[in-house]
Order: sequence, then structure tokens, then C-alpha cells
Amino acid sequence: MMGIRGQLTIVPAIVAVALIFAASVAVRYERADEFDDFRVRNTKVLEALSVPIGLYVAQVDADNLYELVTNVSETLKNSDMLDLVVLDNNRRVIAHQSKQNIDSVMNDAFSHAGVEADGEMWARDHDVLMISVPVASGEHRLATVQARLSLQRLNGHINSSANQWMLGAAVLFCSFRSRWRLASTDSWWLRFGRCRRR
Repeated sequence: MMGIRGQLTIVPAIVAVALIFAASVAVRYERADEFDDFRVRNTKVLEALSVPIGLYVAQVDADNLYELVTNVSETLKNSDMLDLVVLDNNRRVIAHQSKQNIDSVMNDAFSHAGVEADGEMWARDHDVLMISVPVASGEHRLATVQARLSLQRLNGHINSSANQWMLGAAVLFCSFRSRWRLASTDSWWLRFGRCRRR
């Protein structure tokens, strides 16, 4: 039969494991939710941009297309936007904030897949989220708009939240452990007193 010292050790340990497990599950769900929200929000931005981009591409209006991409890139630079590019159906860059990149061909796997995809797609590479959205006029595909977004700020926020969850679990554990030890000690003294009276 387990003594008082054993009880003082095992019960808080069980509580600690339960609290850590609960905190890790909560963090995991919060991380997934925040990433999905970030991805969906930025996909909608690209979908909205695809309308004027499609108009300029159809009109072969390179100047206004360049100005649009440049202005959006500068505006969203502080909102995690790393890069914004418009590709034709051969993966040739037709609009980019840096003019020297125009007419270059994107040969990376994501650009290949994005140009061939029928709809939007995304991929994650460490701290970078890549999103691709088709630009179409009816059933005719005109181009593809792609963006690269930094996940560092999002990850920083999630890590801060994770630390808060773990700190809360630690505080609850310490509070429970103190109460448990006090209650167990009181119980031991009561049993000790009964034995002495006998």
C-alpha cells in the first residue's frame, strides 16, 4: 500500500501530465486555426487582385499592371508580403515589383504546379507560405498571380500564446500541488492523533 510520501509524489505528477497534455492540445488547435485564417485571408486578397490583373493582361497594359503589382507589394510589405508576381501560362514573369525580374522564367516546382492548377493552391516551406491563384476571363486562363508571405510574425504570436498556455498550466499545477500537500499533511496528522489516543 502506498504511503503518504508516495501519494504526495504521484498525484501531482498525474495532474502535471494532464495539464501539459491539455495545454499542448490547445496550442496545436490554436496553431492550426491561426495558420488557416492567415492563409484564407491572403488567398482572398489574391483573388480580389486577380480581377484588375486580368483586365490589364487582357488589354496588354504592362504599365498599369506593373504599377498595380508595385503598389500592392509596397502596401502589404509590412503585412508579411515578401513577393508578388504575375506569370503568363509559360511561367514567364509579366509583372513584378523589380523590373529586372520581368521576362524571366520561374522554374521552381511551386510555379510549375501553380500555372498548371485549375484553381488556387498553396504550399508551406518552413517560415514561408506560397499561394497561387489563377487569373481567368470566363474559361480562358490569362495568367497566374503568386505571392510569398512570411510566417515569422504569425509563428511569433503562436509561440507567445503557447508560452502563456504552459505558464498557466504550471501555475495551476503549483497551486494544486500546494493544496494537495497541505490536505495530505492534515490527513496524516489526524491519523497520527488517532493513533496516539489509542
